[in-house]
Amino acid sequence: MTALTSISRALQDTFPCVNKAVEAYIASVPTKYFEGAVVTCLKEIKQELNTNHFETISRSFCKRMPIYGYGDLQVKRLLDSIEEE
Repeated sequence: MTALTSISRALQDTFPCVNKAVEAYIASVPTKYFEGAVVTCLKEIKQELNTNHFETISRSFCKRMPIYGYGDLQVKRLLDSIEEE
C-alpha cells in the first residue's frame, strides 16, 4: 500500500483527486484488526438509525461516503454480507 500512496502523491499535480481516492481505497480494505471503513460505516449507520431498512441505510451511506460512488447494488451486497456474519 505504501507504493500506491507514493505513486498517488507523485501524480497529485497532474491528477489532484487521485490521492484522496487512493486513501479511500486503502481505508476500505479490511485487515486483520479492522474490517474496513465501508463496513464500519454501514454498521454504524444501522446502529445509529436503529434500522435494517435498505433504502434508509443506503441513502445515509451515500451521503457519508460519497468518495466511493457506490450504487444501490454494491451497498446491498455489503449489507447482505454484514447480516450473514
